[in-house]
Amino acid sequence: MPGQPATAWLSDASLHLVTAFAWPRRPRNRLQRISPMSMLKDPSQKYRPFPAINLPDRTWPSKTITEVPIWCSSDLRDGNQSLIEPMDAAKKMRFFKTLVQVGLKQIEVAFPSASDTDFNFVRELIEGNHIPDDVTIQVLTQGPRRPDPVSYT
Repeated sequence: MPGQPATAWLSDASLHLVTAFAWPRRPRNRLQRISPMSMLKDPSQKYRPFPAINLPDRTWPSKTITEVPIWCSSDLRDGNQSLIEPMDAAKKMRFFKTLVQVGLKQIEVAFPSASDTDFNFVRELIEGNHIPDDVTIQVLTQGPRRPDPVSYT
């Protein structure tokens, strides 16, 4: 019934009761803005290391991560292809700037040889000087099925 709580049971190790409100949902306040945030400079300090596994005849179980991992966002390429209505150039640019603002330093931006939108977006990023000096972009390209896709990209 509209406006009444709806309950659902989820099961993993135990049962949990989840309460949500059915339709009509309250509209979001479009005036709310997300406050700027940045990634942790050293995320390795957030978690404690897992207990070491002593297997003398194996080398990899005793190895631990000692450096900050390099995070690469592929949302502009992979995330966009799964949308019913793919992002246009303006939305892609806004999303790119958000990824930069969050602190990502390596961003997979497009598959330029697959569509004119992606190609033009990458050209605008480069020619419009939108890529900060400390950010690296990467693109996806096809194998030899298409005539010279690497040069085109």
